[in-house]
Amino acid sequence: VANPIGGALSGVIADRYFVRRLHCLLALCMGIAALAFAALVALQPPPPWLLLHANTSHVPPHETRGSSTEIVYLLPSVIFGGAAIGATMPTALELLAEVGHPLPPGASANIVVGLLQITATANTALVAVISPQAMNVVMLLSILLCALLLLPVRERYRRARSEGEERATDCDVDDRGSIGDSSPDDRTVRG
Repeated sequence: VANPIGGALSGVIADRYFVRRLHCLLALCMGIAALAFAALVALQPPPPWLLLHANTSHVPPHETRGSSTEIVYLLPSVIFGGAAIGATMPTALELLAEVGHPLPPGASANIVVGLLQITATANTALVAVISPQAMNVVMLLSILLCALLLLPVRERYRRARSEGEERATDCDVDDRGSIGDSSPDDRTVRG
């Protein structure tokens, strides 16, 4: 639930507080997500990496997983982590559309969504092999890798500049030399 809410709010936050600073917003979202997943990893016992080795028969009854106290500590990390991960996609797509201009935004979005599908498929395949606690470590490492890949990106707003230039050349120039939409009545020369 937090993921789509984060995605929906990211546009509002970007338009209000991060105008022409999408790189900063994306880095902030990744930082929040990394902190949330680091907390999840820290709050849970060391992961048995493979499900084959995840023997829970030795756990005493008073230390069973899923107690209400544990959920109180894990829930904020899950909510903030999910919202931050959800906010990265629209922000990354918008930043890529700006940085990748003149490549059409749809082409860059298709590349990102394709990579996302490959990553999601790999993560889904890993769920069958490794324990849930180990998946939190995998997610944390994925976020850190994405943050590392974000470091060399230089923020340039070529698309906005190019569209502004196109709008200026598309306007009609009337007989007075003014730029704007001119109607036949406006074309009379005033003396």
